[in-house]
Amino acid sequence: MPVMPEFRFTGALEEARRRNVFRDAGLYIVGAWVVLQVAEIAFPALNIPEFSLRYVWVGVLILFPIA
Repeated sequence: MPVMPEFRFTGALEEARRRNVFRDAGLYIVGAWVVLQVAEIAFPALNIPEFSLRYVWVGVLILFPIA
């Protein structure tokens, strides 16, 4: 029976650093914040209903793991 490799948190952390996960997450968060700020200002000016901002929030949250 094959032996499963042991999971090490430091190894996973190093792999995340190598793949620039933290940098990409930071850039996504900043970009999402900008999108939400623009939507909050533009939606009332364009007569888009207030509840539509929730869809922007849902989109930002759903797309985060994909990014």
